[in-house]
Amino acid sequence: MLFAALPPRFIVGRATAWSRRTPTPTLPNSQLLVVILALPFVGSVVAAFLPTAARNAAALLAGVIAVVGVGLLASTFPMTAAGTVLRHDIPWLPSIGLDIVLRLDGLSWMFGMLVLAIGAFTKCAQFPFHF
Repeated sequence: MLFAALPPRFIVGRATAWSRRTPTPTLPNSQLLVVILALPFVGSVVAAFLPTAARNAAALLAGVIAVVGVGLLASTFPMTAAGTVLRHDIPWLPSIGLDIVLRLDGLSWMFGMLVLAIGAFTKCAQFPFHF
């Protein structure tokens, strides 16, 4: 059997001690993870309603979204540098024990900052030349 090699906590659908464990305490900043994740999606919805010829407005919107994302992610640096893992649990299907879990540790912080900072630098570098 394929699942025989996996520990019981990795098998979906089985009620194990791992799935019934007590939840880890969430920090007050855990809502910030939802905001950082939702920010590009909200920006894309706003960009969809911009006029067709609003190229400069779309570039400005993309730059602002990236810079705000960098700022929000940078505000979590002291906690991740101290080794704290930010975690936010959203109950999705509680009847079967499925949750959406957002986590931010040091490695994910670094890659998130890398992606957002490159986006912010490219938008900020090209924006003055489009006027």
